[in-house]
Amino acid sequence: MKRSRVVVGWILALLSLLAVTPEAAAKGIKEFSIPTGNTPVTITVGPDGNLWFTLATGSIGRITTKGAIMEFAVPTALSSPFGITAGPDGALWFTESQSNKIGRIDATTFAITDYPVPTAATLGPEGITLGPDGNLWFTKRSPAGIGKIDPTTKVITEFGGLTAGSGPVDITLGPDGRLWFTEINGDRIGAIDPNTGVVTEFPLPAGSGPHGITAGFSNDLWYVAADAGRIGRITTTGTVKEFPIPTNFGNALITRGSSGNLWYASNQSAVVKVTTNNGVVTKTKLIATPPGQPNGIALGPDNRIWFTDVTVNNVIGRISKPKP
Repeated sequence: MKRSRVVVGWILALLSLLAVTPEAAAKGIKEFSIPTGNTPVTITVGPDGNLWFTLATGSIGRITTKGAIMEFAVPTALSSPFGITAGPDGALWFTESQSNKIGRIDATTFAITDYPVPTAATLGPEGITLGPDGNLWFTKRSPAGIGKIDPTTKVITEFGGLTAGSGPVDITLGPDGRLWFTEINGDRIGAIDPNTGVVTEFPLPAGSGPHGITAGFSNDLWYVAADAGRIGRITTTGTVKEFPIPTNFGNALITRGSSGNLWYASNQSAVVKVTTNNGVVTKTKLIATPPGQPNGIALGPDNRIWFTDVTVNNVIGRISKPKP
């Protein structure tokens, strides 16, 4: 990276520290504005102890736990980076939903390389996560499929076996060693065995529209039934139960907290905590600066919940209290 770009990046980072809104801070949330005004999408913890996020306009961002932000342009213009996860190689791996590529950014040098997915796509890839085999696994929304990329050889392998048009979105490692994913158009949760490539699909209640998914604290996974305004639980054997919440909070991603709680980001100006006691879901709600649309969410290295806020606000948010 040229010295001038580094200097500019750090100037922008310092400016971003001043961008905490008083209203959000009063509600226990601090918000850090994206210096360029770009739209953040999803967020994850990097191997360097910072948080990394995708920007829909074609960049990758990094924010320290103090709120300093840097941005790095992806080589392919208008590629719409979406999912992001830490790899086993000291890098962050991300999907490029409009260019049909998987990208990699080195957490130290900030060098970015992207790799085309062999099969043409009209939408996707989207979600991405590290598998138990050391590969990065991702969803392909249309045509519906699952893929993996070897971080050493950069070889991409693709898998079918999904219901046509089911629209897989988010993906996570389950407690049984399989990769579990949501099928937003098919009202299904799917699981793929990383050793055999065999896909199993589990039907959900009609109208669920599952979006985000995360491993729970026992032999289960939790997902956001975005279209129905419910939170769902699925065991690794496929038993499903969905729990209504008072308001339909729309599309959202979900993560585990540190104390047996789940947190999900709502595009209705809210970040919601869910406790799971004997299958009973309760919630507390923290409102971001209206009219915000929280989307990505992660438990940070500082043991606090971090989230992206898209559209009007274009900020990274951090819940200051209570502890997650």
